[in-house]
Amino acid sequence: RSWRYYEDKFDSYAEFTVWRITGYYTTAHNNGAMALQTQRPYPLPYSTLRSFWSIPGLAQTPLGYRQLTGLDPTRQHEAMLERYGTPELNNEGGLFQPALDYGVAGLLLFWFGCGFVATRLFAGYLAGTLAGLTMYPLVFLAILETPRFLYLCYPRALPGIATLLVVAWLASRLAPRTVTQPSLLLAARRGT
Repeated sequence: RSWRYYEDKFDSYAEFTVWRITGYYTTAHNNGAMALQTQRPYPLPYSTLRSFWSIPGLAQTPLGYRQLTGLDPTRQHEAMLERYGTPELNNEGGLFQPALDYGVAGLLLFWFGCGFVATRLFAGYLAGTLAGLTMYPLVFLAILETPRFLYLCYPRALPGIATLLVVAWLASRLAPRTVTQPSLLLAARRGT
């Protein structure tokens, strides 16, 4: 989308693409670190519970984040970028967001818990379990996006998560417990 605005500044589309992709990740890390330095921790978790706070219509009720805390985290982030950064480069940086919700100790616990769950799902994926096969690809995508934002905490991930959980639950109730192993994993286990 933005190539037309930058095509005169780059020698090739490939050069622009590398610049843009690396810019997303470096900017996100910078913005996350800047938020830790310039913003106070949220009175209630916001970043890690964004799907809840984004329920349509909730913001206009007494249970909206702004009504409960007096803060608008989105506006606070925009104001920080206007003062210290660049509003055009507005990724929040997922790595540091839990620290705004839970503090530094909470950040470590949050990522430890995420690592534990991801490891269990990966083991289930390798073993061919239904939970591993259905949930690990989504978790893997979230791991790749973590430098930019907390993908699984955004409303866009909620339908996928809910659907996969329902499918896994229904399949576990309806199907026998035996799930066939992927052929490559069987060959690897047999040493061939």
